Amino acid sequence: MTDHHCIKENELGKMIAILDRIVKEFYGNGNEGIAKTIPRLEVHITNLATISSAQATAISALAKAVTEITVIGDYKREQEVLTWKKAGIIIAGITGTAGIIITILFKVL
Repeated sequence: MTDHHCIKENELGKMIAILDRIVKEFYGNGNEGIAKTIPRLEVHITNLATISSAQATAISALAKAVTEITVIGDYKREQEVLTWKKAGIIIAGITGTAGIIITILFKVL
């Protein structure tokens, strides 16, 4: 009998080695493989999406609160300015009235 030597035997050996390596990666070869890791990653991705959504809501609420605080602060400053303007008008009115009264009193006396 003659030895039969396949021309593609070397390539088939490489393919088998590659397939063995892929199987070991997939099933883990004693470690946790891709087959177990992927489902856990899917759970983590879902959890991250939930957390991200909650954080987006919290950030939106925080931005709204900051805007409201800014508007309230601006309103308070405007009211302070108006209060001082009103006080100035009242003081000017009192001073003017006192000046008129004093002038009348000096003319009468």
